[in-house]
Amino acid sequence: MTDLDESPDVPQKRLPPGKVKIMEALKVLLEQKEFASITISELASTAGVTEGLIYKYFKDKRDVLHVVLSDYVDFFLTRLETELRDT
Repeated sequence: MTDLDESPDVPQKRLPPGKVKIMEALKVLLEQKEFASITISELASTAGVTEGLIYKYFKDKRDVLHVVLSDYVDFFLTRLETELRDT
């Protein structure tokens, strides 16, 4: 069986570049600190976008987290299905 510790590449489906930057920035920030301490301002700065763009694509920072986690779940389920089918 192959290693499942990889992270999904964003985007697996075609997403607007700004949305991808925001999602990737959240991943970076989560490696450095707890979710509760991340601000929208900090997320925007890390992503190199405006706060307004974050709100264009997401309701709030929890929505960003939900989308990022959903991508991880989809990625790992796909990998698991492939591994199970190939064994």
